[in-house]
Amino acid sequence: MLRMGLKPLVLFCFAVALLTAQSRAHAQEKKNLRIAFVSLSWNNQLPIRVAMTKGFFKDQGLTLEPIFVRGGPIAITALVSGNVDYASVGGAQAPIRSNARGLDLQIISSMSNYTNYTLLGSKDTRTVEELRGKIIGVTGAGAFSDFAIRIYLKRNNMDP
Repeated sequence: MLRMGLKPLVLFCFAVALLTAQSRAHAQEKKNLRIAFVSLSWNNQLPIRVAMTKGFFKDQGLTLEPIFVRGGPIAITALVSGNVDYASVGGAQAPIRSNARGLDLQIISSMSNYTNYTLLGSKDTRTVEELRGKIIGVTGAGAFSDFAIRIYLKRNNMDP
C-alpha cells in the first residue's frame, strides 16, 4: 500500500522538476528586456524603478531597458513590431482599440483602476467652462490623454 502511494508522489516530483528546469531554461533565453513607457510620472514607473533599484530583476538574471515614447499608439506600434518586449501605457483604451483592429495584444496587469490626470489652466482659464473654444494639449492624437480629456469634457457638457 505504501508503494502505491509513492508512485504518484515520485511522478509529481519528477513533473515539477522537469517543469522547473524548462521554465528556468526559458527564462534564461532572454536576458535584456526592453519596456516602452509613455510617461515619466512617478505613479507610472514606480514599481519598475523600485524593482530595478532593489535588484529584483538582476537577481533573476534580467536587465531592463526602459524606453520613453510619446503615447500609447507609439508604444503599441513598438510592441507589435518587436522593438520592445513590453509596453506600459496610460490605460486600456489603446490596447482595446488595437485588438478591435485585429492586433493580438494582452493586458497583463494594471497599476491603477482610475485615471490620474491633472488639468492645468492659465491665468485666463481657471474653470472647466472657460475651456470652451480653447486648445488643450495632449500627449498625441489617439493617446490615452486624448481619450481621457474627451471623456472629461463630455461629462462636463462640452463637445471636444
